[in-house]
Amino acid sequence: MASVCAADFGEEPGSSDIVFSPPVSEQRYQAAVELVKKYLPKKVVDMGCGPSSLIRRLKWHHCIHELIGVDADVDTLASCTNVGRPIMAEYLQPREHPFKISLYQGSISVVDQRLLGADLFVCIEVIEHLYDDTLSGVPSAVFRTLRPRRAFFTTPNSDFNVLFNNKSRKFRHPDHKFEWSRLEFKDWCSGICQSYPYTVEYVGMGPGPPGTEDYGYCSQGAIFTRTEDGPTELELTDQTMAQPYELISEIVYPHKEQDSATSLEQRICWEVDSCIHDLFQTGPDDLTFCDDAEGRTYEIPLQMLMGFSSLSKLCSQNVDVLQNAVSASSKLTLSPEKDCLLHREDEPDEESSSLSSYSEDEDDTPIIQQEEDWDVG
Repeated sequence: MASVCAADFGEEPGSSDIVFSPPVSEQRYQAAVELVKKYLPKKVVDMGCGPSSLIRRLKWHHCIHELIGVDADVDTLASCTNVGRPIMAEYLQPREHPFKISLYQGSISVVDQRLLGADLFVCIEVIEHLYDDTLSGVPSAVFRTLRPRRAFFTTPNSDFNVLFNNKSRKFRHPDHKFEWSRLEFKDWCSGICQSYPYTVEYVGMGPGPPGTEDYGYCSQGAIFTRTEDGPTELELTDQTMAQPYELISEIVYPHKEQDSATSLEQRICWEVDSCIHDLFQTGPDDLTFCDDAEGRTYEIPLQMLMGFSSLSKLCSQNVDVLQNAVSASSKLTLSPEKDCLLHREDEPDEESSSLSSYSEDEDDTPIIQQEEDWDVG
């Protein structure tokens, strides 16, 4: 929904009297999420993923086996490498199937073999940032070579711009190379369907206030669906080395199919991480500690950890099993007497700190997303 308010938000270049609730950016992401819920894709590509906002939302959907984010900005990708890390629940209750999240630096007009076989290809507010020579290569790269089962593209609707208080600039954002009307966008989409075996359905995000329906939606979208099966161009030519993208991050989640290959010692150490987290949530007042120049180190008795029923069960109620698992771990440290676990307060283990208990609605890494200036509300 959108409503008109009297205040001018004063944001450049797209100052507006229209408040979108939820923001248009969220409506676009939700449209992609709804496609995942409807079609249950196993492999999803987010082209132009930016700070991984969509990946944050999609990683909870267990129908997905592989989630790929691609962006041209390596610094943005590097700042998001923790977004996909599993939480503790993913280790205690592994998924039924393999799942990994990969982030690549690359361009939409350049084909990488690792994007083949996508069930859903998402490209949210990207094409308007492309120069003509790059844009012209998009249909062939995506619909001829990669041939995803479905593709979802969104771009600003320039017909809607008359509703914004943007008098100083031609476009909503200074990096936009163009902004298409609904007719221009449909011409582009129709050309794709005429050249490649796809049909298209049009959707909109961000309706205007009552009485502005003639201008359409703030953001316009197209859902392409492939109409025939068959090998991709890369598969036909067997170009097995076509991998020009640079891998920035890859996170592989635990899953039940690998449970038999996961040692008892590893599962015990994962459970120890969880017990330490719970212990420090209630306050470590009863623990012995030692302060030095590097910080504070707590001594956690192994018998205290055995008081956690889940850990005790894994160890068959035998503290020696716990002691052996901790001794074999490269992440955990025993005291010289081997009766306590040493835990340094100011240096939380990277793995355990990333496995703290979160709900699925919480973000695990706070990242400030830079939305386009016109996307207010």
